[in-house]
Order: sequence, then C-alpha cells, then structure tokens
Amino acid sequence: MNDFSDVIFLMVAMVVFSMLTINTSRSFMNTTSTSIQSTIEYRAIALAQDELDNIRWAPEIHLNPTSNQYLFDSDPITTTVEYGSSDEFSEEYEVTRNSVLIENTSTQKQYRVTVQVTSDATDPPVQVQLEYIKTYFKE
Repeated sequence: MNDFSDVIFLMVAMVVFSMLTINTSRSFMNTTSTSIQSTIEYRAIALAQDELDNIRWAPEIHLNPTSNQYLFDSDPITTTVEYGSSDEFSEEYEVTRNSVLIENTSTQKQYRVTVQVTSDATDPPVQVQLEYIKTYFKE
C-alpha cells in the first residue's frame, strides 16, 4: 500500500461486498418463504378439491342442512397431510364445509357447496375457499 487512500478504498470495497452479501441472503430467505407459502397453498387447494370431488357423488339428502344425514354436522374437521419422500413431514389443515339450498323449482334443486381450508403454519395464515353448485333434477 502506497498511502492511506488504499486503506479507505479497501474498507469501502469491504462494505460494498458485505451489503451485496446481505441482500443476496435476504433474497434467498424471501424465496424460501414464498416457496413454503406456495406449497402450503397448493396442498390446501388439493384438500378442498378432494372434498368437492366427494360431494359430486353425494345424494341430495347428504347436502340438505335440515336432514339428519347431513354430511357437514361434524365441521370443522382437522386433517393432517403427510408429505416427503417417506412421509417424514406433516401439516394440519382445518376444513370447513357447508351447503345452502339456492334454488328449488318444480324441476330441480340446486345447492351451493362451500369448502374452506385453513392452515396456520405460516404468517399470514393460508386460507383457500372453493365453491361448487350441485344440481339435482326432480323426477
């Protein structure tokens, strides 16, 4: 080093390098957080879709809230999803379902079925809501 200015340049270069390192680390953390949030949302959507797939084949008496065979009396339910190469991880989701009669004519009955899946594993919590219209034709 020839003079004191070389020391100042070295210190400035070290500060700039440390700022770049901190920004890169922050970017990796944000990417990881976004990836985890997306994975939890994906599983929540899959759970809600599974519930709707089961409802597609349900008889009308199971969707009628006034029936004693109403499917959703036990709501909300807690479902655990296991994942990983040998199911070493698990996540809990709360599933809430309901149905509402939206049309009752001489030819058909229509129910709106709503499935809401919530997970508190991340901040903010993940909440997914899917709706399905189920139509029964009268004979």
